[in-house]
Amino acid sequence: MIILLINTSNQTFGFSGSDTGEVLNAGGVGAVNWDTGNLGGSGDGSVFDATRTMFSVNPGTPVGLPGSSDDEDVFVSSIAFGSGTVEVGFFVSETSGTVTVTGENVFRSYASMGAGPIARFEGLIGANIPITADQDGLGFSPIQVQLIPEPSVAVLGVMGVLVMGWRRRRG
Repeated sequence: MIILLINTSNQTFGFSGSDTGEVLNAGGVGAVNWDTGNLGGSGDGSVFDATRTMFSVNPGTPVGLPGSSDDEDVFVSSIAFGSGTVEVGFFVSETSGTVTVTGENVFRSYASMGAGPIARFEGLIGANIPITADQDGLGFSPIQVQLIPEPSVAVLGVMGVLVMGWRRRRG
């Protein structure tokens, strides 16, 4: 399962985990697409990664967005097709066949999106984004969306576990 990690304290996101499925030909590249459906709202909210480092794929390599002069391999858009959807897509060199996609824990900022798209994006925490049923990719699991806890929250959690262990030992 691929996991979309969102860090709300510094407004970054990244991917971890891996999943295997079949890519479908989308204009000469293989595509895998997940889509929430319409969440309401509109406004510019696209985030693109041009570094080709957010994920790896086997077999094949990440490739650019079809029909774009940019060289993105991953896109996250909160207004795909003019509606209030959140869409995550990967593009790979293989135009068909089974591939394994692996998130590389590389983070990218989403701070440039407007307030509405940011709210929709962050509102996905705890949800799953399903594979687009009638489009790109077959056999992939939904993307699980998780919050990266702030360091202070993580420290409190660890301290709580330690205190419980200490109390159990004494009692």
